[in-house]
Amino acid sequence: MKEGGGKNRCIVCGNEKLIYDYARGEIVCESCGAVQPGNIIDTSQEWRAFNNEQLMKRSRVGSPLNPLIHDYGISTLIDGRNKDAFGKELTNESKKVIYKIKNIHKKIISGSPSDKCLMNGLNLIDRYCTNLDLSDQVKKDAAEIFRRVYQERLIRGRSLDAIVAACIAIACKRQRVPRRHSEIIEVANISRKDLSRCIKTISKKLKIKVTPFSPEDFIPRYVAKLKLSGRVNSVARKIIQMAKEEGITLGKSPESICGAAIYLASIFCKEKRAQREIANTLEISDVTLRNRIKELTKILKKRFDEFLSFLASLNITIDYLYEEEFKNMLFS
Repeated sequence: MKEGGGKNRCIVCGNEKLIYDYARGEIVCESCGAVQPGNIIDTSQEWRAFNNEQLMKRSRVGSPLNPLIHDYGISTLIDGRNKDAFGKELTNESKKVIYKIKNIHKKIISGSPSDKCLMNGLNLIDRYCTNLDLSDQVKKDAAEIFRRVYQERLIRGRSLDAIVAACIAIACKRQRVPRRHSEIIEVANISRKDLSRCIKTISKKLKIKVTPFSPEDFIPRYVAKLKLSGRVNSVARKIIQMAKEEGITLGKSPESICGAAIYLASIFCKEKRAQREIANTLEISDVTLRNRIKELTKILKKRFDEFLSFLASLNITIDYLYEEEFKNMLFS
């Protein structure tokens, strides 16, 4: 509702204070409550949204802001398909004109040399994230971090590739999407030293808390790579949870703990994979994997009854656990 006044008056008492009820399309006098003749037009939206995603989808005020574009996508974009409004190919003369217009348009929107640095950085983020098979959420988070780096002028004296790679590494950790530093280094073609320095500088200057990955973060990715089922995922998480409670994971590589848990879970779920296959997939040595398997096996021996109850809740047959393979592994 909205109060109005001025020229309009109540036809009953002459009061100027009228209430405009847009939901009902009525004008009501505040003093006597009389409904005035005539209707008003409801200018509000005719749809409802129950969350932010629905709000963005149903809104008809333009596309959402895109942090991967230096001006958030506000400026006009010229299509590169060289076709007119009817879908017909442009003539050679028209293509030349459009080409010149594109160059002029590109110079106008790029602005100063510092803006070009921002554009190049955001383009690198898009390209590196695509090569690393990262989600749009990670891309946008990395772009927002890079914008803050750009505003704080932390790029000066540093490699743009290293800064971009550091932003992606930090975004992956914030979104809990596991990617090794070696993978990011390979894509960005930089040294490990440069990446580590940039991550440390950005985290300190922007006060971003970067927490290391946990073994559970790697499970979905490598379970999918090894073509294992969801039950292996659940059992591996339970094994890691018990290992954390016993303090076994402290100071150990999360990839090695994850590999050992997946190996044991694959045996219990009757989807066994060879140790060498798991080690090669996780890019760890066979010796490291065997050592982690021995440590997790001790935890299973210690809390075997609890673990059997968990397996029973997943409808994993208990009789299978007493075959010779498990006797040698768990009770030797």
